[in-house]
Amino acid sequence: MKLIIFDVDGVLRDSAPAGLEGMRRGFVSQGIEFPFSLKDYRTIRSIGKYNNSRNALTLMLALTMAGKGVPSSEGEYDSLVQKHVSGKDEEFIDKARSEYKKFFYSQEAGKFAKILPGVEDALKTLEKYTLTVWSNASKSTIERDMKPIIKYFSFILGGEDVMVKKPSPEGINIIYEKLCTPAGETAYVGDTQVDIQAAKAAGCTSIILLSEAPDRKILKGADLYFNDISEMSKEML
Repeated sequence: MKLIIFDVDGVLRDSAPAGLEGMRRGFVSQGIEFPFSLKDYRTIRSIGKYNNSRNALTLMLALTMAGKGVPSSEGEYDSLVQKHVSGKDEEFIDKARSEYKKFFYSQEAGKFAKILPGVEDALKTLEKYTLTVWSNASKSTIERDMKPIIKYFSFILGGEDVMVKKPSPEGINIIYEKLCTPAGETAYVGDTQVDIQAAKAAGCTSIILLSEAPDRKILKGADLYFNDISEMSKEML
């Protein structure tokens, strides 16, 4: 193993409180109650296409209309959206997402985000590897929230740097080419189903960290599992 590519949220940073607050503001701005918890948010954003903020908001609206709790499969999500959301709801979704983005990309949102415990020490331990980042998150929020640890990474790729976000492997493939490192010498470290899918599609080793995972039973198919980044770094010394 020569190259380690890290996802950001749930691996290096916890921005879920900022994302939840942004979506809450989106709903409340239009007079709609927002009943979702931090665990609900993490579960929704960890599954397939609902890692996308617009799709997540659409699902939250469907769940609110249905009066249901958050299920744990993409198929159930799709059924709820098809049943409860229609074209007449597009204006609500657009306005809610606008409020979400306005908050999430603000400096205020940075106060809700934090670098996860043990991350900097783990990165120091992994210094023999080339360390990079690829995340669906924007590079601006990565730089806002991760200033103390940016120096450990030789390359950072954000959501705006690719045509197609995860579970597409495009970001991993770009880093292969940029650093001239083959798939067989690369690992992608994430915490969600889409991270496993992206790594598998790119042909590299899939590593999952479980400490921030909202629902461990859906994280099937990775090559390696660790409780957290500290455990991973010790095993990869």
